[in-house]
Amino acid sequence: MEYLSNKRLGGLYTVLICIIFSFSFIGKSLISPNHHMYTFGGDGLTIYYDMIYHICHGTGQHFSGMNYPDGELIFMTDAQAILSIALSWINDHLFTVCDHTVGIVNFLIALSVIICSLTLYFLFTLLNVRTWIAVVFSALITLLSPQIYRIIGHFGLAYLFLIPLCFVWIIQKQRDQKFRYYDVFLGVLILLLILNNPYLGFISAATIIFSGFYLWMSSQFKSYNIYLILIGFIPLLFAFSYLKLFDKISDRIQIQWGYFYLQSSPQGILAPKGSLMDAILKWFGKPSYELDFESIANIGLVSAVTLILIIVGLFIKKKSVFHFSVPQEFRPIVFASMVLFIYSSGVLFLPFGQDYSEDKLGFLLMFKAVGRLVWPLYYAISILTVLYLNGIFNKSNQVVGYCIVIAAALVWKWEVNTYTIHGFRDTKHDNFFSAVKADNVKQVLSDNHINPDDFQAILGLPKLETWNDIFISEVNWSTQYNSMNISRTTGLPMINAMLSRISTGQAAERIELLGNPLIYKSFIEKLPNKKDILILLAGDPPPLSPGEKFLIEVSDTLYYKEHDYSLHRLKVDSINNNTYLRSAQALLCNAENGLDGCIYLGFNDLKTDYSYFGNGSMKYGKGRHTILETKIENPLTDKYVFSIWTRFDHMKHGIGWINCVVRDSSGNVIYNETPDTRRSNDIHGSWIRTELSIPVIKNSTIKVDFDTNRDLYVDELLIRPINKDVLYCDGEDIIMLNGFKIMKR
Repeated sequence: MEYLSNKRLGGLYTVLICIIFSFSFIGKSLISPNHHMYTFGGDGLTIYYDMIYHICHGTGQHFSGMNYPDGELIFMTDAQAILSIALSWINDHLFTVCDHTVGIVNFLIALSVIICSLTLYFLFTLLNVRTWIAVVFSALITLLSPQIYRIIGHFGLAYLFLIPLCFVWIIQKQRDQKFRYYDVFLGVLILLLILNNPYLGFISAATIIFSGFYLWMSSQFKSYNIYLILIGFIPLLFAFSYLKLFDKISDRIQIQWGYFYLQSSPQGILAPKGSLMDAILKWFGKPSYELDFESIANIGLVSAVTLILIIVGLFIKKKSVFHFSVPQEFRPIVFASMVLFIYSSGVLFLPFGQDYSEDKLGFLLMFKAVGRLVWPLYYAISILTVLYLNGIFNKSNQVVGYCIVIAAALVWKWEVNTYTIHGFRDTKHDNFFSAVKADNVKQVLSDNHINPDDFQAILGLPKLETWNDIFISEVNWSTQYNSMNISRTTGLPMINAMLSRISTGQAAERIELLGNPLIYKSFIEKLPNKKDILILLAGDPPPLSPGEKFLIEVSDTLYYKEHDYSLHRLKVDSINNNTYLRSAQALLCNAENGLDGCIYLGFNDLKTDYSYFGNGSMKYGKGRHTILETKIENPLTDKYVFSIWTRFDHMKHGIGWINCVVRDSSGNVIYNETPDTRRSNDIHGSWIRTELSIPVIKNSTIKVDFDTNRDLYVDELLIRPINKDVLYCDGEDIIMLNGFKIMKR
């Protein structure tokens, strides 16, 4: 009984120590969770918004807060789908939780930190670690976990207890080889967390699958271990099948950017920037390793040193105090963690190269932030470190043992302070989605006689359209926050989208809406009604594109506050029925408005599957190609406009890089620009426009190169004097004005 009492008290002490050590960043989430946010921009703000909108205004598995009018399957968003659906049902059928969403999210995350420590403590008791050692290091392992920073923004990844819980289950099933109801509980929990956030659920399921595989092989194919594999595999199969059945989008990017750029690495595990090991290396003159955040899983100085001692200890006689043998029950976990690390490091694909792997093995590269898969290895190494220290304590003189273990704990705590807690500076903000903020929005709308019922959706400017590996949008904080705040207050959905794997076609339609007024906006045809659109323009925005300026120009200003934001009424009919487009449609083709004084490549003599205008386009394969190299002997002006169209699709990330170089008669470079076409707002159908204003002098040479990572098509290269409008035709129904295709209707 005394033994059990000690163990139970140990659990209580673990909780208390974890709360004390982490109180500086989770304390407020335990005491007054609804009064603050960990972040109020970027991914974190989007997740808060997604959840609040769905809980307050949504229902079921369809998320309608963004990407209006299409919306999105909620499991393909960052809205913590399972939690949002459950809270939405509670809000509709039991009691109101709408205004408490932020608090619920914050409290669950804080609770997860505590549960993780308790789970690790229980794991250590299974492995016969001394109670006081288990108590102290359970909290320390939790607080140095690479998952801990997900509290700041990626909330669906911040359920720290799941990976250690899987470790506990794997050890338990080796001792108790019978069916238990908690097996089903774990399988269901993994399934729910896969649907809540695929990364965390997959990591946990894969840990179980590979641990089961190790046990199956080492037991000479004992059938019971297939059961262990199935506990991990069935949730994955069910989740994958469910998404295949209900996800109706067919044009998500098939081969995403990320696997070869966000990998795990030994440097990210042993000595990432800011760690104690990094400080030691810098003391010896070694610069810090610059790694992407997703590639970091700092095991800490104590574990790094212990890992070396463990490896050395494998070759030392058993009687030595430094000898160490990985417990038999923990070996499957080490194996599984190493498999996931090897996969996440990209080592498996080194013999094939990036291009072959992406083109032929793309299904194996489905994870963009693949570095996250190293998380089980962090826990495995940290647990082995504690087992090693426990062994040292048991074999050593008691005083020496206490000194070694306490010193290790102090260094570990030091690293928690300097690496983890230091990283939580400036993460306590007011709740920007509080009821008070909502009342402020309602007051602004009321004072300016703005009735939300008069509008069908909100369009935030400048462009806010993420995340897609074909297009890029700089997130303007004022646009993001104010649009989301008005949306969640009024229930008006946003035309903009900040979605994880948005449809390529749907993203293109929304960017096309912001394109040059000469582009016919097909998006208007899918709107369900003729109600106006409420434009929110950020205060002090960066320079707007011509298309964005046009939308403001044809809108009526309803509200304006300097340095904050303004609201405008945009009538749907004014978007395509505009003066610029009508004037262009009335033009007639004649020789005077032709291509004289211009450089033009229409590729009409090339018969290809796709063209922006005319009969053909130029197809380029992977590599760098010269599209044009020509001389302008007597320019008509000192500035020319260069433009070209590139066709995009959803098959693979990237749309190539256009490079334009202008040289003088002596060969000196006077202009060299490689614009990022992904940022362009000028989209027309499946084509995106690159445009530059280039300087030209007498006898200058212009060279245009195209660098692409896959097969792509380009069309309608045009270089024209900046003061000249260029018109040419394709029959009587289609004209090209300054490189824009216009249907004469």
